[in-house]
Amino acid sequence: MYDVTNSWWISASLAACVCLFAILRGKKEEKAVAAVIFIGWITEPFFHDRHHMTAPEYGVVLYDVFALIAFIYISVRSRKIWTIFLSASQLNGVITHFVVATHLRIPLYGFVGLNWIWTGYGLLLALLIGTIQSIRARMRFAKEEGSVAG
Repeated sequence: MYDVTNSWWISASLAACVCLFAILRGKKEEKAVAAVIFIGWITEPFFHDRHHMTAPEYGVVLYDVFALIAFIYISVRSRKIWTIFLSASQLNGVITHFVVATHLRIPLYGFVGLNWIWTGYGLLLALLIGTIQSIRARMRFAKEEGSVAG
């Protein structure tokens, strides 16, 4: 069986870097999303049942639904485009869980790949884009303020 431990550490390190960047340089939306994502990446190994890989992992499903609700709330409050992509990525991950729960025949590696793409790297990409947009907006504002004052 393929050992996912090393790939989890690589992914968790990437998540930690993106989340730390968002916490240090982002606004309140980026910081809130970073906290939700980081908590998910850290607690995810404790929810896995390595003995029943073909069954839904209800702890992961519960957390993913919680994260979906949090992301939709942030998206509605902030009205930023990147939060819509974030929420859509999380929704795709949650739907993937329910497809497995209804016993539709998805190969295990297809499920794991889809879930990692949507609820892993898709979320990190959206957060990274949102943080960069936030930094650029602050720089643009500071530049405009400088030209008005000068």
